[in-house]
Amino acid sequence: LVLSAEYGTGVRLGWQSAYYVLENKKAYVILEEPESHLYPQAQSEVAQLLGMFLNAGNQMLLTTHSPYILGEINNLLYAGNLADQAKEQVNCVVAENMQVHSDRTSAYYMDDGRIEILHVLV
Repeated sequence: LVLSAEYGTGVRLGWQSAYYVLENKKAYVILEEPESHLYPQAQSEVAQLLGMFLNAGNQMLLTTHSPYILGEINNLLYAGNLADQAKEQVNCVVAENMQVHSDRTSAYYMDDGRIEILHVLV
């Protein structure tokens, strides 16, 4: 699915992600700073959409500097891990299809030409 450049980055990302989720098509996507030109609330919503994209069986490589995207992904990770113990309560707060599970997630930190793995603890 290719959308015209007349649409903003967030709109294109949303439609493309929704297409893969709704059509049950699998993809490996590389996203570089999806927060560009988006308000903070929209950045958090992008992170939720990415959670849905991952839960549909897709894979992604994401680079970001956004504390809003990182914070929302952290919340989705926390919800995904907490759901193992209190599924009903967590699902009332965070939709199950947005929850991200740490056993299927890796995070890395890059600085000065070095890459370090971050252990996902929630």
